[in-house]
Amino acid sequence: MKNCIRLNTTIVLLIVFLGNLNAQDRSNEGMYLSMSLGPTSGKIEVVSSEEEDNLTIKGTGIALDMHLGGFISKNVALHGSMGVKSIIGPTVNTVKLDGKYIFDEVIFGGGITGYTNDNFFLTGNIGLGSFSLDDGNSSVRTDFGFSFQLKAGKEWWVSPIWRIGIVAEYGATNLKDQYENITDNWRSNCFSIRLCATMCRKRPFN
Repeated sequence: MKNCIRLNTTIVLLIVFLGNLNAQDRSNEGMYLSMSLGPTSGKIEVVSSEEEDNLTIKGTGIALDMHLGGFISKNVALHGSMGVKSIIGPTVNTVKLDGKYIFDEVIFGGGITGYTNDNFFLTGNIGLGSFSLDDGNSSVRTDFGFSFQLKAGKEWWVSPIWRIGIVAEYGATNLKDQYENITDNWRSNCFSIRLCATMCRKRPFN
């Protein structure tokens, strides 16, 4: 854990240094592509019509996402989004599972991102999400339901079109999964801290 903290601190300092070296005339216009990757911590609750099937799933893992779209005005972008959060070796009720068990939360949707002139930003996404469990041999997946994400972060220019930064995210998915005569209500709450990379390109590729 200490090594991870040192590495992240070094990366952030390098980002600031490179951003200052490349302080050229850049703008938030044109094409928008953003990606992020980092650790996540979350809780998934399952309330079933069969009470003995109620579940509380907790754990940590990794999260990643991608946004692709364009700026509709300076500093404001609309984009499609997709992402996945994976809880690896979760605790289910009071039982700790080993690392071959992975709970995934997958999200597809769209959103809006707004920047300040100093490249602080806020993002809001809404869409459809679902959950799946993989035990290394087989997997099961729920139906889709409503999902949203809120993100806030800061980026630094490292080239004429690329920025690198850090972002915090809160996300939640709520859905109803039905099979045979059983109804399960799923609800998640997940928090992530990630590194992000964003491309803003005003002119088309040559």
